[in-house]
Order: sequence, then structure tokens, then C-alpha cells
Amino acid sequence: MASKNKQISVCGLGNPLMDIITHVPDSYFAESGIEPHTMNLIDGETFTKLYAELAQYTLMPGGSCANTLRGFAFFSTPHELSAPLYIGAVGKDDLGSQYIQAIESAGITSRIIRKDSPTGASIILVTPDSERTMLTCLGACRTITLEDVDCSLVAQAEVLHITGYQWDTNNQKKLVKKLVDTANKNDVLVSFDLADPFVVSRYKDDFRSWIPEHVDLLFGNYDEYSLLTGLRLEYQKIIAAAKDMAGMVIMKVGKHGSYCYTDNKLFYSKAFPVTAVDTTGAGDAYAGGFLYGLLKQQALQECCNLANKLASQIVAIRGCDYNQLR
Repeated sequence: MASKNKQISVCGLGNPLMDIITHVPDSYFAESGIEPHTMNLIDGETFTKLYAELAQYTLMPGGSCANTLRGFAFFSTPHELSAPLYIGAVGKDDLGSQYIQAIESAGITSRIIRKDSPTGASIILVTPDSERTMLTCLGACRTITLEDVDCSLVAQAEVLHITGYQWDTNNQKKLVKKLVDTANKNDVLVSFDLADPFVVSRYKDDFRSWIPEHVDLLFGNYDEYSLLTGLRLEYQKIIAAAKDMAGMVIMKVGKHGSYCYTDNKLFYSKAFPVTAVDTTGAGDAYAGGFLYGLLKQQALQECCNLANKLASQIVAIRGCDYNQLR
């Protein structure tokens, strides 16, 4: 599937966020009123208050799309595949500079622009069961517009990867639709990650009408597909119900592995057993591994296996830190 005529392997549009990872007891949520195991958008004032209350934490560049591109680049040796490219917006601050440096160090071409707003950040609360709750202040992420981006870059890519998080602002959604239209007109595969159950809850009607006409690869987990289809069934029945949403529908089911439905065929891949430490970025890593296998022209079963393996390795460490896997 890889094309020698393409200068970019995967072009990704996402929300560059500095992850602030901390471990909390289960009692934290009862005391704070925050719903566990969700992704929540918060304003700057709330973020500043919560950040000041954290006793210990680890800083790490993140954001769903960036995590996926870093997973892809983790496998790809120099000159094996063309480098992935990342589009997004950070602030004109130290965090923004650190973020861009980290992305480029991972082997990703940066097309990140600098804005006057602060760099976005996400407080990630990890509970003893290794699940995470995300409290995200998007900051500069929300300010990117169609006028900021050279949309012709997409035509040079093999895959355009985006996530449902981009639906949270009209200017980002407008940019997504322009990039996807460019991809659809230039034989570029469109990869879309549903991102989070709360995202699907907010935009499921829009997703149901837009995805089938524009998306080639659809990633999601069981809860996201349940919300998208309006059903709560067994794994195989859920993915069968979603099979017409895209040419290739991939469902991640954590420790139970993953499913891929395409061309009226269902592929299943077992998870790799590990001791879970932190699930942050596991789904993103899965997408990165899958896309790498796909562009290496591996069989779909092998793409799923490779994706599961990388996701399991990320679950076994703290944070989505590929450097710990080298």
C-alpha cells in the first residue's frame, strides 16, 4: 500500500496537549465531583486551580493524534517510510517550544503553528485500576483555523488521520472537513478515531451522517461504537452493526483484544497479557501500530496483532512514553 510518490506517510491533525500525569485514589472523584474514566473539557481558571492542587506529576507531550503519530514513528526506521507530519497549534510559550521539540525528536515533521493563547494541557488522573480520567484545557488548540493551514499538504500523504476531538469547535471542524475533502479528491485514505465516549455522545448524529461518506478507516472502542449504533450487544454484533460506517471498521476491546471488519470479513486479534500500569494513550498507540502495518502492506491480521502489541506495551508503563520501550 505504501507509495513511493507520496512525500508524507501519515498527515495528522490534532490537539497538541502537554500531558500532566498524576495518580489519585478512587476517593478523589467522590470528593471532587468529577466523573471517573471520562474526558472533560475545562476552562483556564479550573485548570489553574486543579493544577495547583497536584502534589506530584509527570509532564509529557500528548494529545490523541500526536500519540498515534509517535506510535507510527516508533516502528518506522529512517527512510523506511516517509515521515509522518503533524498539524496543530500551540502557544508562544515554553511549553509550546518543548512540545514542538519533542515531536520533532520523535521523527515527526512539525507543521505546528504558534498562537497567542497558552499551550493546551491535559491533567490525567490515573486510578489504582490503571484507568484514566482526563481534564483538558485546550488553550491554543481551539484557535487553529482553515487560514492557518496549507491544505495541499494532505494531497502528498498516504493517510490523513484525525480524531473526533476536532468537533469541539466550529473552526476546527471546518478545517477537518476541508482536509478530508482534499484527501477524498487525491486518493488519500482517511483515518478517523472516534476518540472518546463523551465525544460520540455529543456528536453522534453528525458522525452518523458524515463518516460513511468520507472515512476509510474508523477506530473506536466498544463504548464508542455502542453509542454510535445505539446498541449494547456482544462485541461481534456491535462491530457487525457498525460495519457500513467505513470501508474498514476497527474496534478495540482492551484486555479482550480487537476486531476488524472489512470486505464482509471479521478479523480478531487477542490482546497481549501484561500488568496494567496506566491506560493513557493505549488506544492511540493501537492506531499508530495499525497504520504502520497497513502502510507496510502487512496482512490485516498482522496489522491488528502489531497494534495490540504496541498498545499492551504502553499500558504496562506510565504515560504514553515510547522512549521507555526502546
